Amino acid sequence: MKTKILTKIILPCLILLSIVAAGVHFIAPVVVQKKMMGEFNQELFSVKKGFELHPNLFVADMHADTLLWEREFFSKNDYGHVDLPRMMEGNVALQIFTIVTKAPKSMNIHKTDGESMDRITALSIVQLWPISSWFSLFSRAIHQISKLKNWQSRSKDNMMIIKTKRDLKDFIELRSFRKRMVGAIIGLEGAHAIEGSIKKMEILFNEGLRVMGLTHFFDNKVAGSAHGEDKGGLTDFGKKVVKRANELGIIFDVSHLSEKASFELLELSTRPVINTHTGLRGKCKNDRNLSDELAKAIAAKGGIIGIGFWDIATCGTTTRAIVDTIKYATDLVGVDHIALGSDFDGTIVSPIDISKMETITSELAHAGYSDEDIAKIMGGNVRDFFLKYLP
Repeated sequence: MKTKILTKIILPCLILLSIVAAGVHFIAPVVVQKKMMGEFNQELFSVKKGFELHPNLFVADMHADTLLWEREFFSKNDYGHVDLPRMMEGNVALQIFTIVTKAPKSMNIHKTDGESMDRITALSIVQLWPISSWFSLFSRAIHQISKLKNWQSRSKDNMMIIKTKRDLKDFIELRSFRKRMVGAIIGLEGAHAIEGSIKKMEILFNEGLRVMGLTHFFDNKVAGSAHGEDKGGLTDFGKKVVKRANELGIIFDVSHLSEKASFELLELSTRPVINTHTGLRGKCKNDRNLSDELAKAIAAKGGIIGIGFWDIATCGTTTRAIVDTIKYATDLVGVDHIALGSDFDGTIVSPIDISKMETITSELAHAGYSDEDIAKIMGGNVRDFFLKYLP
């Protein structure tokens, strides 16, 4: 009798729980990603020059958080921003795939408490990442790198992870006859993922990490964030991280880094730094964007600044707003230091996904940029930078 009663009660409960869990796993992340798609301006297709030029460009984007999501990478999706078919359609040659390991619930561009509830913990559980990643930021980084390696192995030679100058040279040669091939560089959004251990940074480097932001939205053991509570400079441990990263050949990304820490990094680093995704405060004033002074300092040291595709970066919601920000940036620091830094799949709303990159080319042509300058902005600057500064 007890067995029958338990069967009647427990079995339906388990079935219900399974249904709820499946719904959370499959539906909740998709709902979030669908909210990232903005309105696409179809009128841009009337600008023909850019669309004729685009297929011949080396297109590069400096920041996408695609590794955060369990979306099918080999299918063309109608939500989110990036997958392999859409990268091919957009003629994207090179993408920095950035690893996100922590995002506090209180996250905002003004002041973020790094100890508030973490959204990535919930996402890692809902998406059934390895159990170790539920409790370790470092494990989350390893998991996302493993995901990218899996994509490479399944890509039928259509994707190549790039770790060295030699890799990039080989990729460029291969792409001369494999026109839709995609190159991937691994980035990290915040050195909190090394969990206070230079050894763990070395492990990530050996796994393929080549671009590293020292902070995300909150202060950590390495440095102060532009959006943190203290907004301080580099810590003593942070200075050791900078020294060792320079020795390894890791390139620093000052996105989200405090102004104080950014200038200290520029002084301490033996190599140029980049900002993978940003706006300019002189064009769009808020705490997320680079000051003109810092932008000039990055350029003066030979760095690259990637212009973002979302409203806080551009003070607009259209591709015209993106190009207006690019125009401000090139006037400020010169064409040789400006690139694209979409922040695709970073829970931002973008007017385009990666398949529509030709609209940026078209807008640049409409704005009066020469073919040579368009080629630099759309990816040539990024290609040349990594040819020089990768290990």
